[in-house]
Amino acid sequence: MPNYCDNIATFRHKDPAMLKRAKDALMQERLFREFVPAPHEFVDGDGWPTEDWCDEHWGTERDVCVEGWTAGRYKCGVLEEGETFFSCAFLTAWAPPIAAFDALRQQGFKIDAIYMELGWVVSGTYRFGKHRCYNGDLPPELLRAFGYIEDDECGYRRENCQVCASEYGVGRSPASEPTGEGVDVCK
Repeated sequence: MPNYCDNIATFRHKDPAMLKRAKDALMQERLFREFVPAPHEFVDGDGWPTEDWCDEHWGTERDVCVEGWTAGRYKCGVLEEGETFFSCAFLTAWAPPIAAFDALRQQGFKIDAIYMELGWVVSGTYRFGKHRCYNGDLPPELLRAFGYIEDDECGYRRENCQVCASEYGVGRSPASEPTGEGVDVCK
C-alpha cells in the first residue's frame, strides 16, 4: 500500500466537452488513463499500465483515487464546477502527478493545483505549467489549505474541518459559498 499524496486542483478548458470528459474520468478513477493512455506493450494482463510506465508518464504509479477517500479536509471528488472549470480533490500514489498535469496542459487544460504527501514530507504547487516543490519543510499555507496544523508532539495533525482555509489566504473550505471561479488553491 502506497503513501497517498493529497491533491487539490482546478481544471480549466475552453472546450466544455473536454472538461466534462475530464470530470467524468476523474469520478471513474481513470483521469490519466483517459488522457495519457499507455501503449499496449506497457499494459499488463489485467489492463493496467505498468508502474514504471506510469511513473515516467504520469509522475505517479497509479491513476487517481476518489471513491471513499479524503484529501486533507476535502472529500475527494468534484468540489465546485462551472461552464469553464471544475475544482476537485483526489489522491495519487506516492507522488503528485506532475507529468500527467504537463500532458493535460498539452491538450489545452489549464491546471492550478497544490499537493501534499506527509509520509515523505513533500508538498508543492503546480500553477499553469510552473511546478514548485517543497521538500522537508511544509509551508504553513499549504498545511492550512489541506486542514493540517503543526503539532509539537506528533508532527502534523488534522485541524477542525470547519475552519475556513481562506482565513489563512489559501483556498476555501467546501462549506463556503461557491464563487463560480473554482477553488483558488494558492493565492
